[in-house]
Amino acid sequence: MPLRVLYHSLSKLTPLPPLPSLSIPPPPSLAFLLRRRQFAQRLRVRKLQYIAELERNVQGLQAEGFEVSAELEFLNQQNLILSMENKALKQRLESLA
Repeated sequence: MPLRVLYHSLSKLTPLPPLPSLSIPPPPSLAFLLRRRQFAQRLRVRKLQYIAELERNVQGLQAEGFEVSAELEFLNQQNLILSMENKALKQRLESLA
């Protein structure tokens, strides 16, 4: 391809838009960094407190679950005993009638 044709075809191309300026933002101030660090530290403390509270709630609910389970087992045994006693009394009543 002759150089003249190449130059002519290149001149028809639209120019590229200018690149944005790559300005570097100024570094954050020391006070800002300190506030950010303190905020992050308070956030971590609150998170640990929240986790501890959840763990206490879990332990309390587990203890309550064990108590309810034991009470349910006791009541089931009582129900079985009373059902057997009721059956025996019904048989005795039928034999007397």
